Amino acid sequence: MRELFNGHSNALTLCLRQLDSLLARYRPVLHAHLQEQGVDSSMYSTQWFLTMFVYRFNIELVPAIWDNFVRHGVVGLFQVGLALMLHLEDTLLRMSFEEMIPFFNRLQLYDDLPLSVFENAHITMPLTHEELDLVGTYFGDPAAAEHDAA
Repeated sequence: MRELFNGHSNALTLCLRQLDSLLARYRPVLHAHLQEQGVDSSMYSTQWFLTMFVYRFNIELVPAIWDNFVRHGVVGLFQVGLALMLHLEDTLLRMSFEEMIPFFNRLQLYDDLPLSVFENAHITMPLTHEELDLVGTYFGDPAAAEHDAA
């Protein structure tokens, strides 16, 4: 995770690819819709990873998000992102590209989210470190490959 903050843009690219791959696995209909609309994960989740979900989220939600990160490590951030997408899935499936981008950029969206989305992210999306490492290895992450070898 520290690679995100010390100038390694490849780490951010890897996170975005991992999120995209995990979304395809856990929410294939939503993933296909986003693909059809030309919406790439970098268009909505870059700031999630760069700010660890602080930038657009109601400050009352942040402790639950960070608690998930502290308890589950980097996997916790992916669980939060996936749980958020699950929560928004029905709405997003009815939207076109032209509607989605402003939707993700609306500050109000992040203020109205229920706390339970984040408190239960580890239950809603039971992602493991091994699964995240496997996805990272697929995209050529040497850290994931080293972790697998250990």
